[in-house]
Formats: sequence, structure tokens, C-alpha cells
Amino acid sequence: MHKITITNFTDRMAREWNALMGCSPRILGGFPVDFLLAVALAICLGVWPTNWLFKLFLLLVLGIILAELTWRWLPRLGGSGKVVASALTFMATIAMGYGPVEDQYNIDAVFRDYKTTRDLIAKFQVHDASIKKIVEQYDRMKEAQWLFDSWRGKTDENQHAEINKHNIEDLKNVLNNYEAIATPAGAGLKIKLGLNLFHVVYPVPMRMLPSVSFSALPRGTTVNIIEQSNLGCTFLFLPLSVAVDTFNLGASAEP
Repeated sequence: MHKITITNFTDRMAREWNALMGCSPRILGGFPVDFLLAVALAICLGVWPTNWLFKLFLLLVLGIILAELTWRWLPRLGGSGKVVASALTFMATIAMGYGPVEDQYNIDAVFRDYKTTRDLIAKFQVHDASIKKIVEQYDRMKEAQWLFDSWRGKTDENQHAEINKHNIEDLKNVLNNYEAIATPAGAGLKIKLGLNLFHVVYPVPMRMLPSVSFSALPRGTTVNIIEQSNLGCTFLFLPLSVAVDTFNLGASAEP
């Protein structure tokens, strides 16, 4: 009996496949290399993420290529006719491809805002932790000073004033800047934590979580409330390309 080996079996399958398909055992062996490279490049551009600037570059390259093909496909036209036809082809290509490029620009802008928002929130969290550490440290310092005062039997007003002064200076360094803001309940405190990122402390504790409203904002500006309590709220103005420094805030705790 004839012994069939694995090698003989695979060779036989390859011969039968070639006879059936009438081509090279390579699936794409009949295509020229330059065609395969062009297809591979097109697939890569479709799969890999690109930004709007790269898409615009590709659109310009596509316009130039189609203009060149138009020049070659119209041999009967004169020089001026070829120029006009190629120019029209280039402008038509740019016009048809402008929409996808603009969409990519808007998508990139959303991602830029998201990344910047994420970084600002992280920065706020770092600030929040720094503020807590400063407050806790100065609270311990004040408690120690009150203990010293109780031992001595009198209050050292100068020392207490110096502690409060350094406390405020350190908080200023952490918070960058802050200023008063008018609210319906009185003068609140507005703290700027970063680009379009603010924290507002209400003048008095609200009896419930208030409903917050904003006015005097640039057109198209939206508000993203990051954190809110009956003592204050933290919020971000979007888009970040529109800088917001002044605004009016309303906080109502009415049911």
C-alpha cells in the first residue's frame, strides 16, 4: 500500500488548487507590486487615525493627482484648455473633500477640549488636596498656639495675626487668584483654578442643593458643572477656545 505523507498531501492539494484557479498559489500574485502598495497605503490611511491637518494635506495631494490625470486624459485639448480642465478638477476635488476635513477638525476640537478638561480637573483635584493640607496644617498650628496661650494665661494676638496672614498667603499661592462675586444671597468668593475653570463659594450655607444659573456669558458658551454642594460649586466653561473671566451667577435654594 502506498504510504501518504503530509508533504505529498500538501503538494497534491496545491496542484489541484492551481489547476482549479489557474493562477499562482499566492492569492495576490497576479497583481503588480505598485498596485498592491497603493492598495496597502489606502487601507493604512483608512485604518490609522489621522488629524484634520493631515487629511487636508491628503486632500491637496488628491487634487493635484486628479488634476494631473485630467491633463493626461485630454490630449486633444490645447494648452490653455488643459490648464482650465485641470484647475476645475482640482477645485472640484477640494470642494467635495472639504466636508470630511471640516468634520475631522470638529472631532479633533472635541478631543482637544476633552483632554484639556481632563487635565484641568486633575489640576483642580491637586489644588483641592493642597488646600486641604494647608488648612489642616494651619488648623494644627492654631490649636497649638491656643494651647500655648492657655499655659501662659493670655492670648498672643500678634502671633495669631501672623498665622492668619501666612495662611492666606499660602492659599493665594495655591489658588492662583480669587475675587468677590455678587450672588443673590450676598458677596460670594470666585476662585479661578485654570483656563475657564472656577470654584465659587456661596456667601452663606444653602439650606439645600441650590439651582445654579449663569448669565453674561459669550455666545455659544456652555457650562459643565464638575462639583456642587450647598457651600459652593466648581464648573468649567466650554469651548476652551473662548476665554471666560467675568460672568454672573445665580444660586437659588427655593423648592
